[in-house]
Amino acid sequence: MSKVTSPIDKLCVCKRLVNSEELRLIRVKQKFGRIGWERVLDWVEGTTPKVYLKVVTKWLSTLKLENADENSARWRLKGDTSKGTMAMSLQTMNQIANFDSLGEGSYSYYETRLFWEGHVVQADPINLVDATLANYTSGQFNRIHLSVEGKILQNISLENIMVRLGDRGKLLVWDLRVLHALMYGEPKLSWRHIVMMNRWDTRNQFKRKVILHVRLISAMIVQQNQLPGNSLWVVKPIDGIDFLKIKGSHIYVEEVGQWYRITDKDTGWNYIYPK
Repeated sequence: MSKVTSPIDKLCVCKRLVNSEELRLIRVKQKFGRIGWERVLDWVEGTTPKVYLKVVTKWLSTLKLENADENSARWRLKGDTSKGTMAMSLQTMNQIANFDSLGEGSYSYYETRLFWEGHVVQADPINLVDATLANYTSGQFNRIHLSVEGKILQNISLENIMVRLGDRGKLLVWDLRVLHALMYGEPKLSWRHIVMMNRWDTRNQFKRKVILHVRLISAMIVQQNQLPGNSLWVVKPIDGIDFLKIKGSHIYVEEVGQWYRITDKDTGWNYIYPK
């Protein structure tokens, strides 16, 4: 198999490996565990940094949605490689890892059109905005309106859940839906369903600006034995999120006696967690 370098490599976003042990100390890992998203933090296809970007883009270009009129739990996204067809579904994603560990009956599934609505809808928690944006008064939702906990969760979401490369300071209503689930444990959203909605929503994006979940799709193509021989690959190092990384967002975590203190350098606010 051969390596390829191309400008398209710059567009692909791969999941980051979150340091679960560090994030456990400030109660972040526990929030993911409460809704069954433990593997959203720690899964990567760790045996190789290779991703089969050409095969992934071919799969995306032929994508079809089966069972679109049925319950979201029965969705199947099917696309072609030159070897055959790879299917993404809740079931085939769980053949890679147990991404939603609470079980099928535990999760709420937004209608796709409602999840992507840019305003609060009836399906949302009643206090969606007030509960997620501690410092919001009026105007455009923005990262500065988040608590320090919210900022950390949003950092992880932008890499592993609601992935995007641009406008990272801006908050969209669907960001708030995910943040509410993580901060309060309700509604219990399915990460696999969010991945599939993202994939289907961006399938025909003009002059594609970002290719999401490339490492996961690569792993699924390999797992389903649909990787053509001599497939071209690119190296995407496995990046991480840890205390050092979040310093780049002006959030500092310090050990102080029997406590861990988090300081938001932008606001000067301090939060403490017992060991």
